[in-house]
Amino acid sequence: MKQFALAAALLAFAANGALACSQSEFSEKVQSFSSKLTALAQKNPQKAQEISQKVQKEAPQAKGLDDTCKKYDEWIAAVDKAS
Repeated sequence: MKQFALAAALLAFAANGALACSQSEFSEKVQSFSSKLTALAQKNPQKAQEISQKVQKEAPQAKGLDDTCKKYDEWIAAVDKAS
């Protein structure tokens, strides 16, 4: 029962935007992506270039801060996978 109550509370917070990406979280994601991509470029320049092209293609499609944060999560995961 406690798990159900916790899940319901999390859904309520999410619906109200309490779990939305903040400007500081966005900045952290940008910095993390940048440093990881730089490290990947030193190890595997071709893969780093592929990810950069993907970012250039997908970035204009992001709508708003929350969507952009989700994109950065995807891009960070791609860099982590390639590393």
